Amino acid sequence: METKANFVLIGAVTLAGLLGMMGLLVWFAKIEIDRQYAVYEVLFDDASGLGMAADVRYNGLAVGKVIGLDLDQTDPSKVRVQIEVAATTPIKTDTTAQLNSLGVTGVGYVALTGGSAEAPLLRDTGDPNAVKLIESERSVVQALSEDAPDLVSEAVAAIRDVRNFLGAENQQSVANVLSNLESASGQLETALSDFSDISRTVSDGVGEITKFTGRLDVIGTSVETALVSITETLDVAKLAIASVEPTFRSASEAFTTAEATIDDVDTFVQTRVPQIADDLTAAIRSVETATTELRPQLEEVLAQFGGTAMAATQRFDELEATIAGLDATLAEAQASFGAIETASGAFQLLVSGEGTALVTDARATLTTVNEAVASVDRMLKDDIPPIVADIRSAVSSASSVIDTVSADVSAFTNSLDPLAASGEETLKAATQTLQNADRTLANLDRALTTTETTLDTAKGAFAKADTVLSTDLGPAVADIRTAAGQVETTMSSLAADIPAITTDLRAAAARTLSLVENIEATVATSAPPVQAFARDGLPEFTRFALEAQQLVTRLEQVAKKLERDPARFFFGNSLPEFRR
Repeated sequence: METKANFVLIGAVTLAGLLGMMGLLVWFAKIEIDRQYAVYEVLFDDASGLGMAADVRYNGLAVGKVIGLDLDQTDPSKVRVQIEVAATTPIKTDTTAQLNSLGVTGVGYVALTGGSAEAPLLRDTGDPNAVKLIESERSVVQALSEDAPDLVSEAVAAIRDVRNFLGAENQQSVANVLSNLESASGQLETALSDFSDISRTVSDGVGEITKFTGRLDVIGTSVETALVSITETLDVAKLAIASVEPTFRSASEAFTTAEATIDDVDTFVQTRVPQIADDLTAAIRSVETATTELRPQLEEVLAQFGGTAMAATQRFDELEATIAGLDATLAEAQASFGAIETASGAFQLLVSGEGTALVTDARATLTTVNEAVASVDRMLKDDIPPIVADIRSAVSSASSVIDTVSADVSAFTNSLDPLAASGEETLKAATQTLQNADRTLANLDRALTTTETTLDTAKGAFAKADTVLSTDLGPAVADIRTAAGQVETTMSSLAADIPAITTDLRAAAARTLSLVENIEATVATSAPPVQAFARDGLPEFTRFALEAQQLVTRLEQVAKKLERDPARFFFGNSLPEFRR
């Protein structure tokens, strides 16, 4: 051993080492002798993991430590934590305290957050000598740990509700609804196909109606042409009658002249009979001779008058027959128009839209035809009877004149030659006039025949339209009614199922809404702690991981040094005294 040790030097070195270690410890601990502190208190519901001398951090910066832990005297369910922070720390009235854990070790510390620039300092409020109380709030971990049982129970209740909602009964109801919807969609497809067939049938009917309206236009043109022909024929008849009137007027004047001549002859006979008595016998003989010679001619003239009268009578009979046929044709036309109006009414009840417009056009055309036929009827009633009456009066006048002339000719045969010639010319003119009237009536008959043919064509067209309405639109309407009945049945069955489905859906929606509200409330409650954890805790975890890695690296270096040279690790590079 060392026999001559320098104990003074050893003691001095030892004391210097102790003082250096103490200074190093003070330097490591960052002890400030002149530092001032402020004391605050915080009430927590639970202080698990928090110990004496735990850190107090303000927005992540270490500003103090915990100096006291105790139960609250007034409320034992609370823990009163006393903290000591630097006096310069700006603790505001709206600053809050939370209990957080540092790193993975779970060391608790008090985290101070918040504090707006406008808020006053907490130490300046109230009694300056009293210890100020900082408001506390739950941390993220506390919120999760405290709310986890409620969340689990609510989640279990929600899962049970979902299971109940998805039970066998509701599944069967949903399956029934889906099957009903499938059958309803099939029936709806069938109804749509029926509607397409109906629309096709209606379009075909509209096409037929269009063709029918085209035929009505042709018929209206034919009727207008016939009416024009009738008007022209009546004009010709009026002209013929007007030409007959001068002839009869000339005949009347000739007969007046004959009467004057007969008066002169009578005067002459009465005054000069005594003087010409002798000559009269010779004259009578000559007259008898002339009468005998003229008798065949007179008989021929009378025969011509008789034939002309018979021809006029036949023409009037034919005219009456034609007028009767015209009346019958007009009656049939009125019946046809009545049938047309009936068919138009039925068609108006069955068809709307374009059919209504077509029926309106048909009615306008029929109205025009009715007006034209009415004008023809009025013309036949107003113009033809006076014309026939004039012809009859003219013929009767001619018959009376002929009778008078026959009597006068029988009495005065000497004066009949010029009168016979004049009467023959008059009869020829009358015969020609009657022939013209015959031709006019023939033209009128042909016009009426054309009108009757046109009306027959109109009857056939409306009969076809009636056939189309009865054969096509009737089944189409029946199909529409059948499809509507099927749709109504489907909708009624669906309406019967909808209340139960709606009730279930409402209950499920209410439960889902309640669950969502609970989750939203929980998330809203947990959002601030989670945000604080993401803001403060995650950086601490990161720093802890880095420090742990550095610590492990240093420990590995120390272990390597210890394995390589333990003596040098413990005693350094200096040589021992005994070796010197």
